[in-house]
Amino acid sequence: MAYPALKALREGFPNVTIDYVSLLPATTSMLSETSRFQGLFDGLHEIRMPVNPGTAIRSIRGVLSLRQKRYDLSILLFPTLSFHYNLLSFLIGARKRLGFRYPDDRISNLAWLNTLLLDVREGIHDVEQNLGIIRLAGIPPLEDSVVSLADGVSGVKRQPVIGFHTGCKRGYEYKQWDNDNFARVIEYLRARAPAFRIRMFFGPDEVVKKEWFKERLGAEGIEYLSGLSLGKTCELISDCPIFVSNDSGLMHLAVFTGCEHVIAVAGPSDERRTGPYHPGARVVAADIPCRPCSHGYLLSTRKLRCREKEPMRCLASVTPEMVIKEIGRAMDEYSSASSLRSIF
Repeated sequence: MAYPALKALREGFPNVTIDYVSLLPATTSMLSETSRFQGLFDGLHEIRMPVNPGTAIRSIRGVLSLRQKRYDLSILLFPTLSFHYNLLSFLIGARKRLGFRYPDDRISNLAWLNTLLLDVREGIHDVEQNLGIIRLAGIPPLEDSVVSLADGVSGVKRQPVIGFHTGCKRGYEYKQWDNDNFARVIEYLRARAPAFRIRMFFGPDEVVKKEWFKERLGAEGIEYLSGLSLGKTCELISDCPIFVSNDSGLMHLAVFTGCEHVIAVAGPSDERRTGPYHPGARVVAADIPCRPCSHGYLLSTRKLRCREKEPMRCLASVTPEMVIKEIGRAMDEYSSASSLRSIF
């Protein structure tokens, strides 16, 4: 979700050296292996934070190397829920440091180490938070084309394939819709929309999940994909005009690769902040008064604290019929599927 901000920064400062500091290996892979990021920054550096015994020496060397560059400006991209983001920006020695101030900010988050803070705005997407802080750096108002995550990849002719990601990042299992619900959706589609192939994506931590679906659904009309490079994953997702997912990284990747119809199943997460950023996207969520309670606009929503007597009722209340209905609408908008419109 950093792409529009990076693009705006490069267009605003075409002759300035821009380095990107990544704190996660997955982010490093995305930036280095995806062609759309080429030319948006000059250097890519990875520093593991927070520091642990296995990464301490490498992280210290990385910080010292960055300090030698004597940056004029450091910009933190949203979200900055942990203190180490603010600490790293301070340690690299940039003269001017831009960061975010949460409504429930506290001293221990170290936001005060920045020289200029932007108040987190409730109700807007992370993409827009990042564009807001880029404006503090002196970037003029942006064109709509710059804001789009799918800029430059729309209009690609796609196969009749529906992509699915039934998993999520390790540690965020509470955001996963039940396997049985996904299976019921796929069984319905396979019976009623045979012209569409099913393409299922599984991460390295989802081997057991993959085997569960293979046993439940069999091989007819379904591809089970895992162990792919990021580039290959992007290529295969970009073939899908429709992509159904939990609130996960692959959901955002589907938007990034230009998928026209991303359908996200949302539980406790706040889709206003982390939902699929695309006008054709749909979020399927239950009308539960206590949601959203996670991944919101406060530091306190960083960790899930479900207080319901029936834990995760918000996610359990999303039915296969609700998701099937949204897939049917997406199919109606997919020109090559016009003959299938009546099945829903």
